[in-house]
Amino acid sequence: MSQLRTEIAGGRTRPWSVINDGQAIGPISSYGLALWGMRGLLYPGDVLVHSGRHRVQAGMLSGLQPFIRNDGHLHRAKIWAFASGKGGVGKSTLCALMGAALARQGRRTVVVDGDFHGANQHVLFNVNRRRKSYWPRLVDQPQSIAEWVIPTAWSNLGLVTAPSPVFGKGQLDILHKIRFIEALRSLNADFVLLDLGPGIDEETLDFFVTADNQILVTMPETTALENLAVFLRNVFNHKIGTVLQSLGLTGQEMDLRQGRLSAVQQAYELLLRENLPAQDIVRRAVSSLNVNILYNQVHEDDRLQPNKLLQKYLLSETAIQTGFIGKVGFAPSLHQLVREKSLLRGDFPLLPLDSDVRQNVLRLCSSVLFRQVDLSRLPLRSHFVKSDLIYCGTWCSSWNDCPYQSPGYPCPARNLN
Repeated sequence: MSQLRTEIAGGRTRPWSVINDGQAIGPISSYGLALWGMRGLLYPGDVLVHSGRHRVQAGMLSGLQPFIRNDGHLHRAKIWAFASGKGGVGKSTLCALMGAALARQGRRTVVVDGDFHGANQHVLFNVNRRRKSYWPRLVDQPQSIAEWVIPTAWSNLGLVTAPSPVFGKGQLDILHKIRFIEALRSLNADFVLLDLGPGIDEETLDFFVTADNQILVTMPETTALENLAVFLRNVFNHKIGTVLQSLGLTGQEMDLRQGRLSAVQQAYELLLRENLPAQDIVRRAVSSLNVNILYNQVHEDDRLQPNKLLQKYLLSETAIQTGFIGKVGFAPSLHQLVREKSLLRGDFPLLPLDSDVRQNVLRLCSSVLFRQVDLSRLPLRSHFVKSDLIYCGTWCSSWNDCPYQSPGYPCPARNLN
C-alpha cells in the first residue's frame, strides 16, 4: 500500500506482469494493478510476477482480496450494487424495499447510500443524515464504517447514509475506493446493498463492477432502455480503458458512438493493433460481470417485449450476457408512502409490491455469480474488415420495422441494396 501511495504521488514504476494460462500482460505499475483489481480485471487464479522474479497469486495480496470474485468460499458480506442509466426509475426505492425483504428473511443486511451527490436513502427510511463524514478515517481505518450504521425500524436492517460530498466528481482517489469496498466487505452483514447514483461517472462505474451482483433498474420505455445500454457500453469501455492506461497506452480511446463497429469489435481491433492478447483482455472485461436487469413500474399490459432484443443487442455490443431477474408492478400507493416518509415504517407486508419484491430477492439470491464468456459467438473480425459494409444497430432509421434486427452483424437487407 505504501508503494501505491508513492505511485499516486507521481513516482510510478512498472514492475508487475499478469500471467494466466501462459498469456502474459505487462509491465504494469502497482497503481495500474490496483486499478485492475478495482475494475474486475483480475482472475482469482492469476499469477502476478513482480520485477520478473517474485510470483504470487492475485488472491494472496491483501490489497486485492476485497475484489476477488466470491463463489461462496469467502466468508464476507456479499455486495449487491444498484445502478441505472438515468434517474427517476425507482432504483433507490427498490434498493430499500429489497433490503427490508432480505431482513425479513433473517439475513443481516445493510443498505449503503452510494449516491454521494444526490443521497436520498435517509429520506426513504425517515432518519437523520449523518453530518460527520467517514471519508477522513477510511484510508487508515476501513472497519470504522461500522460506526456509521444506523438502526432502522426493521430488525437485521441497518443504513449507512451518504456523507456530505468531500470530493468533486472524479476526484475520489484509488486508495479511498479500495478502502471503501474493503470497509463494506468487513461489515457484520450477510448482504450489503449499495445504492449508486445515476449516470456514468467514474465512482459509479468503479463501485458497480466490484459488486457480486450488479442490478440495473430500468423501466419498459425506450429512453430508459437506451440509457441502460449506454451505461453498460461505458462499463465495458471503462475496463478496456483501464488496460490501455495501465500499460502506458495513453491517448487510445474508443468511439462510444453507434456506428460501423460494436464496442467489443472496436476494443478487439484496437488491442490487436497494439499487439496485445485481445481475446484474453476482452474476456477479462466481461467475465467478472454478473449483470441482472430489473424492470420497475410495469403495468399489467406491459409485455416487456424489448427484453430479449435488449439482451441480444448488449451481447453483440459488449459481450455482456445480462440476466433478467423480473419485474415490479406499478403501484400508485407507493408514491404516496414515499411522500409521507412512511414507506419503511414497519407495515411493509401491506404494500402491494410485497410479492414482486420477495420473488426478485429470491431469484437474486439463487442467481449464478459466474457466467461463462464465449467469444466465439461474437462477430469479432480482424482490422482488414471491409469498410463499406453496413452493420445493424438501433441507430438505423428502419429499426422498428426491420424483420432481421441483428445488432452488430452485417445488415442482410441494406448491404444487398
